[in-house]
Amino acid sequence: MKKSFVVIGVMVVVGLCALCGAVKAQEVVETPKAAYVEGTVVQVTDAELTVAEYNAEQDTTVDVSLVVTPETQVVNAEAIKDIVAGTKVVVDYTVDMDKKIAKTVTVKKSKLSGN
Repeated sequence: MKKSFVVIGVMVVVGLCALCGAVKAQEVVETPKAAYVEGTVVQVTDAELTVAEYNAEQDTTVDVSLVVTPETQVVNAEAIKDIVAGTKVVVDYTVDMDKKIAKTVTVKKSKLSGN
């Protein structure tokens, strides 16, 4: 009889542990990762911004494409359409579903022109 209670007790504990593991697995939600890119605008449209960023470790320039949304904020320019190729920018973005989503595009002010 004691063995039966022990076996039942072990089964209940194992069952509860499995249930807790399943609940915890459902609670895990991947949040978008935040990052930034700094460089020179190569191309810009209403939907996408491409920035050439220098990679010092590899001594190369890499083009980074970012999705522009209506929620993308622009600093030091009126709108995305006012940014042209050759403009120096810093873009804060998040990665969601393997896409880089621009959150803030900051146009760097030129030290020579005062802009």
